[in-house]
Amino acid sequence: MNTKKYKFRGPLISYSLVILVFLFAVQLAAADIPEFPVSFNGKFVPAFSDRDYRSISENALFYCRYDIGSAGDETRLLLNFNLYKEGSLLYSLDKAPGSDVYISNSGITAFMDHTFHYNGLLTVHFYSEAGDYLFSKGFTGASLFGFSPSGEMFGVGTAEYLFIMTPRIQKIEKYTGGFKFDISVNGDMVVIAGQNRLFVYRNGDLIKEIDTDVSYPRKIKISPGNNTISLIDKKRIFVYSIDGTLIFEDTLGEHLSFRDLKYHNENIVTGVHFRDDEYSKGIARIYNPTGENIYESQGESKDIKSPPPPENIGNLPLDYDPIPWPFAPFDSMCTVWNHYEQHMSDGTPYWSYLHQGLDLITPINEPTYAVESGIVKCVLTIGGGSYWRIAISPRQDPGWTSGWLYAHLVESSIQFDVGDTVNIYDYLGDIIYWSADWGHIHFVEITDSGLVWQYIDNEWGIDFNPLLALPSDEDIFPPIFDNVFPGQKFAFSPNQTDNQYLDPDSLTGDIDIIVKIRDYIGTSPWQQPAYELYYWVESIATGDTVYPRTLAQILNHSYDFYSSNAYEIYATLLYKRDSLLVPSFWMDTVRNYYHILTNNNGDSLGELWEKQLSFHTADYLDGPYRIFVEANDSYENSTLDSMDVFFQNGPNISFDPSPIIDTLFQGRTKNCYLTIWNNGTGDLTVELEAVEFNLADKSGDSDIQSDTKKGKVAEPPVILNNWLFVSPAADTVPPGDSLTVTVTLDATTVGEGNYIGEIDITSNDPDTPTGTVAVNLTVVASGPECDYVVGDANNSGAYDGLDITYSVNYFKGGPAPPYSCECTPGNIWYVGGDVNASCDYNGLDVTYGVAYFKGGPGPMPCPDCPPVELSPRTILTK
Repeated sequence: MNTKKYKFRGPLISYSLVILVFLFAVQLAAADIPEFPVSFNGKFVPAFSDRDYRSISENALFYCRYDIGSAGDETRLLLNFNLYKEGSLLYSLDKAPGSDVYISNSGITAFMDHTFHYNGLLTVHFYSEAGDYLFSKGFTGASLFGFSPSGEMFGVGTAEYLFIMTPRIQKIEKYTGGFKFDISVNGDMVVIAGQNRLFVYRNGDLIKEIDTDVSYPRKIKISPGNNTISLIDKKRIFVYSIDGTLIFEDTLGEHLSFRDLKYHNENIVTGVHFRDDEYSKGIARIYNPTGENIYESQGESKDIKSPPPPENIGNLPLDYDPIPWPFAPFDSMCTVWNHYEQHMSDGTPYWSYLHQGLDLITPINEPTYAVESGIVKCVLTIGGGSYWRIAISPRQDPGWTSGWLYAHLVESSIQFDVGDTVNIYDYLGDIIYWSADWGHIHFVEITDSGLVWQYIDNEWGIDFNPLLALPSDEDIFPPIFDNVFPGQKFAFSPNQTDNQYLDPDSLTGDIDIIVKIRDYIGTSPWQQPAYELYYWVESIATGDTVYPRTLAQILNHSYDFYSSNAYEIYATLLYKRDSLLVPSFWMDTVRNYYHILTNNNGDSLGELWEKQLSFHTADYLDGPYRIFVEANDSYENSTLDSMDVFFQNGPNISFDPSPIIDTLFQGRTKNCYLTIWNNGTGDLTVELEAVEFNLADKSGDSDIQSDTKKGKVAEPPVILNNWLFVSPAADTVPPGDSLTVTVTLDATTVGEGNYIGEIDITSNDPDTPTGTVAVNLTVVASGPECDYVVGDANNSGAYDGLDITYSVNYFKGGPAPPYSCECTPGNIWYVGGDVNASCDYNGLDVTYGVAYFKGGPGPMPCPDCPPVELSPRTILTK
């Protein structure tokens, strides 16, 4: 490094003479140097006598005026836009296509369109000095802007790229991203300052990379002759030749910092900021090309001594460290305009998003102060002079840290830059105008990583609701419940449906519960949503709490993103929005907040899958219930309301099995079992009827027999109670209970053939009032009668302990029982060993027999093939 120093040697009289000659030379040089107005923070401001302008070109030839119509949290409507050149009107627009503007030295206007700011999108619309539309370009995460000195090129920087546009010919070039950039006067060179490195491009090609010792570049400029590049950080200025040679550097003293940079001819003009605890002023310092400080002039100044801090910030009702309010007096509540996670909309049912911080209304140019000490991590705008912001973290750490963001400051008042140290209660800057007669600050704690925080690099997230750290004794009023519909306190819609609402006297199925609540924070006239909601449900019939007190909503979610389309899809997680429940326009004082209580599993996380959640009315018996809702604000003011409803789901029927298919020998009967369940919340009444569709003809000559053999169902008159019987014929099943129905298949009075029938079920289930269980019985010729004693495995003619021994031995590989029988057509097995009526011979029969000989129930034959001494009509059944 080569720091320029000036030393004079010789006798005292010669030294004084040299000083006089030097001062005279400086005065001569200054005679040809124009004044460079500097704000009290060291930023250059236009030399323009007419202060009644909104934006002005750097050369002060072009400026504009406009009126501000409605204003949202990050958007404004600019009306009656007029562009002037040296006092002459060039063109007018009734409505400007953006919320802010940049004006170039050639009169091109770049309108900054923040319509879709909530997902990080900025669209730049370019108009010529004659008012002709040139073209538009959209960017995601833009935070670096500027026209070239000629006014014919415009740069937009994101976290990843720098885009250089030439609007008149709609040309766009893409370069590597960086912290700062500049475009040469003739437009053929672009220089980009990154961390410790400069990138020099000519005609789109990288021609030089220059290593620097500058981690936090504040500004970079190319000389008019494309000969040198100047770079400043907080304390140092570096001037390089185009080939990367360091020509000179200089370092500022205590209380001074570099804030701005430009060229006049080949001289380097710097904006210097002087700041101590009480005073802030701007200085214009000029260096010649060899590094001599040839001129200085004083700029604006301001007394910035902070008001005295409060003796006690106050106590917080919640578990957050208190911070002062960012305006004096520090313990006094400000006017809250927009709440953290407030439902924001353009007043239509088709689009909305969640507000990402806390908006506080202030007077224009209101001084803003730091609420916490720390290191400045970013100073940037997201598009236009109204969008400047500063973020300060408690520590300088390359990893993840959190810090407070203060947005919508006047650029020429911001007192700090990236890397600066800030103390609590330090003056940060002034609030810019936002509406016609007031300003506002966007205030929130954010999280990011790195020594420098870049906007929208997929890291900038928000931490918590700032109101929880801002104490106040002024908010003593609880939230207020309003009717969702006339005469109806709450609303109920089928889960995840729009424009459909249920009668509270007949709630059924899975529902979303919706409440309309407004809250006032302090003396602010702007209605806010409820901070925290709980709900529970009681049975009016019993007085019992059937659904416990559960957290429904809390406006204190953290997000890993700051501006993204997620804020739009998250809006309908917390709030109901359709053509019947329309969200408010963001400038409305009276607002609609339709909170959804049921999109939460009871924790404080807001997750999109919770949209599927609902209240299940079918989990409870039909009847009257009372739904309670408790609403709290962030200062522990609470209110309670309730509404009586009626759950009317009714019974819900199901049955099994279906169909019933079986085969019997002639002369045999069999009982089958049909189970009917009531899965609903009301009593289920059922009626059952056995219906027979055909009766096979024994002669084999009838059409019925022929159709049956062909596998078709014949259609004679319905015959009841011949081979198919059902019992009981009617019954009532309580909620959650079941009914076992006996279906008897009787082959004692019918011949061989296939018999088709059904059990018809009629119930009071509103959704399934009728049901059918098909029945198919095949009757085959009588097989051999089984002549055995139940349990007589060894065929001794009696059932005793020896049969248990014989069966155990068989299952271990011993001899099989000596007697078997065809019991059910085509099935020959050891029927004597079956004692538990399972129609199978296995180890369970041994267990059953052992229990019998110890006093348990007696042996039971298979109901399909009882021994001949038992009447088929009186067989033992399960």
